[in-house]
Amino acid sequence: MKKIAYIVLAGIISGFVSCKSLDSIYEEYIVPNGLSYPAIALDAEAHPGNKRIEIAWRNGADPKVVKARISWNNDTEWTDIDGITPEMDVISRIIEPLEEDTYTFMIRTYDAKGNVSVPVEVMGAVYGELYGRSLVNRLVKSALYDNDESVFQLEWNSAGATEVGIELSYTDVSGSSRTLPVDPSETAATISDLKVGEPVFYTTAYKPDSLAIDVFYAPKVQIPYYADITDMVLKNAHHPYSVGNVTVDTSRELFDWIITPTKLSANGNWDNTPIGGVILMYTNYGPSGTGGITNGKFYQTVELGVGVYTLNTFVYQTTNVGSRVFLVANLGDSLPDTDDVEKDSYGYINIGNGIAAGGNEKYSINFTISEKREVSLGFALDLPPSGLSIFATREVQLLRKY
Repeated sequence: MKKIAYIVLAGIISGFVSCKSLDSIYEEYIVPNGLSYPAIALDAEAHPGNKRIEIAWRNGADPKVVKARISWNNDTEWTDIDGITPEMDVISRIIEPLEEDTYTFMIRTYDAKGNVSVPVEVMGAVYGELYGRSLVNRLVKSALYDNDESVFQLEWNSAGATEVGIELSYTDVSGSSRTLPVDPSETAATISDLKVGEPVFYTTAYKPDSLAIDVFYAPKVQIPYYADITDMVLKNAHHPYSVGNVTVDTSRELFDWIITPTKLSANGNWDNTPIGGVILMYTNYGPSGTGGITNGKFYQTVELGVGVYTLNTFVYQTTNVGSRVFLVANLGDSLPDTDDVEKDSYGYINIGNGIAAGGNEKYSINFTISEKREVSLGFALDLPPSGLSIFATREVQLLRKY
């Protein structure tokens, strides 16, 4: 029994010595009264920017937190936020400049004694020139200056998912520069004070992320648009037309137009009343007939500056198979004969036949003037001698591209 007691006592003494030895080994790591960890960053987010980023989180209820450190690139770079108090609901810091890339950030909070929290990891992207070069402007479907309403009208395609709007820039009627924002939900825009002939520009704005702190813009581009310059260039070009009195052969004078042959036919008629104010040309008006029209022309010669133009006509009626009617633009002070229109005119379109009375069919030609010069605009036509042949148009319209 005594032997056993000695052995037990020796074991107890040996264990005490061993424990004391272990305590001395770990003594420097032991925090008196237990470990203390400050509250971690709550709901941390990364807000992307242009060569920068904002790191933000919700401040917890721990009053001991007085400082935070945000580190990145494997803790080789960091920024400290001092002076944190419980009254701060949100803690944030913008970090810049940063290269365009994706980063991992570690957030640690500290108390006044230097105790550090468990790190919170948050990832975020930084955008820059590479992203900017990928941006394209929202497509413009149409652009036109409406002379009647004195407004510039734009129509757009729908916005993309990350678009946050469009900025229009233009010169107003007083000569001042203006900027007009367009909401991404809008597919149309109107400028009511544009100085006609001055350029209109636009750029589309994007945010790569709903949390982004910066807006990125596609390259600013000019919007080509057409303005109706008819009343500035042509005379007596739409109904009701100005015409003279009826003569003995029922022909009327059409003011401001050059007409060859002078009357176009014995029964030729220019009118502004019987069918709602359109130009009318008749041959063989009635069963007896008096012959057709060959190489008939009516046009105006005007001076146009350098630019791109569109000539429109809105046709009311054409009848009789065998008729040939061309809408023509030609350099110089005359129009070519009907047989030569296709090879000699500067631009033309064959209007054709079979448009019932009351129509409003649009025919257009486009042409470019490279230097200021005279241009003749109008119609060249053949109307056959058999049956009632009619060509009637409501309007001639000239648009210029800006």
